Amino acid sequence: MFEGVDWELRWPRELFVEEANKLIARIPRPIWSKQERPPGIAGLFGTYASPPSTELVDSMYRLLEEAFVGMVVAVAPEAGLSAYPPPLLERIVELSSELRLAEVRQPYYSKRQLAAQTEGIGRWVAEEAFIELVEELYIAGFFDEQMPKECVEDKREAIDPSRVLSHRLGYGPLWPLRRSHGEWAATVFFDLVEVFHDLISRGRSRRHHEQCGWHYEDFVRETGQRLYRFRVNRILEHYAIPYRLAEAGEDRGRLVSAPDPARAELLDEMASRADERTGAAVRHAIALFRDRNAAPEKVRLAVLGLVRVLEDRRELLEGALLHDDSAALFQIANRFDLRHSGAHQRTESR
Repeated sequence: MFEGVDWELRWPRELFVEEANKLIARIPRPIWSKQERPPGIAGLFGTYASPPSTELVDSMYRLLEEAFVGMVVAVAPEAGLSAYPPPLLERIVELSSELRLAEVRQPYYSKRQLAAQTEGIGRWVAEEAFIELVEELYIAGFFDEQMPKECVEDKREAIDPSRVLSHRLGYGPLWPLRRSHGEWAATVFFDLVEVFHDLISRGRSRRHHEQCGWHYEDFVRETGQRLYRFRVNRILEHYAIPYRLAEAGEDRGRLVSAPDPARAELLDEMASRADERTGAAVRHAIALFRDRNAAPEKVRLAVLGLVRVLEDRRELLEGALLHDDSAALFQIANRFDLRHSGAHQRTESR
């Protein structure tokens, strides 16, 4: 049903469904079932006890605009769907498993040619894609909580993004993020990737002023940050940059070494543990271990933290694993240069 580029998602599917369901929950209760409602426009409006508010309909429009590559309201009739946002959004959620994710787009010809003639092609084109992403999100109001634009009617002055970035990073100017090749060191690029994660949030509602445009309200940091991590990590993966923004744990929103998909899923699951004692210890160990600048001492502390967790569960491990396997886990801690230092300890690095 969802054919064509207009129906490709720029958001992670799970996040889109969550935000859509929050809006759908605000729709007035139906006065008849979908099977009983009359055909045509009367059925669309009559399905609800009262028409959804203008603000709710606008929020639905905006979610569809942000989440999809194209304006899906315009192409909905071609897919056999109503173009009116409330029933359209409900139907898309029902069929969300059919939605495709948009591919990361290659830069335009001239930039590809320039990148091909230079060293560090992966990082250079990744920087270009990152700049375009930040500009897109800035225009869409995702940084308006921390860096609001000028409002003539409310007599509110704008907060200069360049000052915000300089204050947080200690150097600048960096805004706007346009530059010729060679101006950014790798550390500057990675700093920007992390700092915009801390600055982003999504406004769930907005007001329009004729003189200065849209102003956003009801900001939710979690939604904005989840979307940001998803979009940035796809860029880093596409251009073979060996780092990812961590999804969970003490280092959430910080760049860490990119593990394989199975290990990344396990790390995120363990970093999200709710139990206070074990969860805190595991999260701290994970943050130490996957720090992209981790020194050997930090790695050793990470392993020691996990050894303590295992020792608290020694009986459970011995009952669940073969004897040789459970014993091997503790032999690593005792025979390598971790807890003890002596002539018999092995000192090989990871």
